[in-house]
Amino acid sequence: MKRKKHPPFSVIIPTLWRPNTFIQLLQQLDASNDVMEVVVIDNARDKRPALPELEKLRLSDQGENLYVNPSWNLGVSLAKSTAVCLCNDDVLIADNLLRFMRTQSLRRITGLDPWSYSQPIDDPPTPKVKRGAAIKHNWGSVLFFERSRYKPIPSALKIWWGDAWLAQEMGSPQMVQTAVETKHSESAGSPEFDTITKADTGLWRNKFSRGPSTLQRLARLVRRALRKLNISHRV
Repeated sequence: MKRKKHPPFSVIIPTLWRPNTFIQLLQQLDASNDVMEVVVIDNARDKRPALPELEKLRLSDQGENLYVNPSWNLGVSLAKSTAVCLCNDDVLIADNLLRFMRTQSLRRITGLDPWSYSQPIDDPPTPKVKRGAAIKHNWGSVLFFERSRYKPIPSALKIWWGDAWLAQEMGSPQMVQTAVETKHSESAGSPEFDTITKADTGLWRNKFSRGPSTLQRLARLVRRALRKLNISHRV
């Protein structure tokens, strides 16, 4: 039985206009029948270049740098489609990815399998979805989900860990195997944001993450050490 397609995507992209491939990405998305609109959150209006004619482009300029996670929240609130794609500004994606994702369930949030970064976008593999989320391996560079299932990221988290929050709160995350080109974190990885990203990490680990507690992690390490010593002990 053939799956019913989702409507074309609202693609949300926060940007500081730094990647030299960004205009190419915008043109690719604008030409795609699988894209309804491209909502660009302009976080650096003074850096905005002259743009080509782009029929599907919607610029949102709030007059300041909102940073990535608040920009995602804003973009989703502006989205017209029920099918949403959050996309980094420093990626180029395989032409068949959006078409494929329109046929997949979007009730679970789906990011990228890290394997995808080693595949050529000019000869991409047939996309395939599997369970899991490789949070620290650029899983969140491109994300797909139903707009109604979105869980807004806490405003205290500015740049990092937004994808981890979405995986945790939206539940049962998935990964798609595809082909993606990127230089990774051309903006967010800049040293000027180190103070913010360090604060994000502290907040995630100490306030927002529902992962193992410190005591649980220590107990796990002790059990592992005891096993290496062939000591049977309950921790």
